[in-house]
Amino acid sequence: GGRITQQIKEPKIIIDVREFRSSLPSLLHQSGIEILPCTLTIGGYILSPNLCVERKSISDLIGSFNSGRLYTQCEAMSIHYKQPILLIEFDRNQSFTLQSINEFRPDIGMNDISSKLVLLTITFPRLKIVWSSNPIATVEIFQDLKKLEEEPDLETAQMIGLDDGEIDDSLITNNAIESDYNLIPQEFLRSLPGVTSKNYKYIMSKVENLKELSQLSKNELQNMVGNDNGNKLFEFFNRDVKEEK
Repeated sequence: GGRITQQIKEPKIIIDVREFRSSLPSLLHQSGIEILPCTLTIGGYILSPNLCVERKSISDLIGSFNSGRLYTQCEAMSIHYKQPILLIEFDRNQSFTLQSINEFRPDIGMNDISSKLVLLTITFPRLKIVWSSNPIATVEIFQDLKKLEEEPDLETAQMIGLDDGEIDDSLITNNAIESDYNLIPQEFLRSLPGVTSKNYKYIMSKVENLKELSQLSKNELQNMVGNDNGNKLFEFFNRDVKEEK
């Protein structure tokens, strides 16, 4: 009985123009979904006012982890949408397992990617990670996700994130500093109290590793990131775990 309203209103998905290099937009169109292309600051696919999806192939996923871009994208989605979704999409020719990562990068193990994904979900508790075996499966996943949702609004989706100075490609394109750092500590660093998307690169340029950062005095930390953030960082590193039990 609930199908009547859907027959009157064609379901819509707003899609970032950069996503049209993949086969997914045309597959969505063939399935009867109205495609609204535009330039999005946040997300690749807006399924509803609440649902924002960032789609990654396995090679995209590895690249985004290495550049730090994925963290920034998940941070932006979490700020602006009730339900941020990271969709990891395998290729039709790939086995639907994390082992297929080795086909791209033999130097990156399954545990490496798994631990980074776990860290991502700890840092952003509302983030849902959805696995899709191929683009055709993604179409079905999107249809299911949209079922109980309102249709997205093009103008609203385009405006979201435009006023966020820190969520900007200019912060991310400078990968030289980031590529020198082991990614797990970098992501861990960005999840610490007092560390923001605006100051984490400066911190990384000032210390060799997390151990050195943790040994700085309150005064040194405050000089580095300001009084409030320095205080938060100092308290995090120096709280007595035994007292909390």
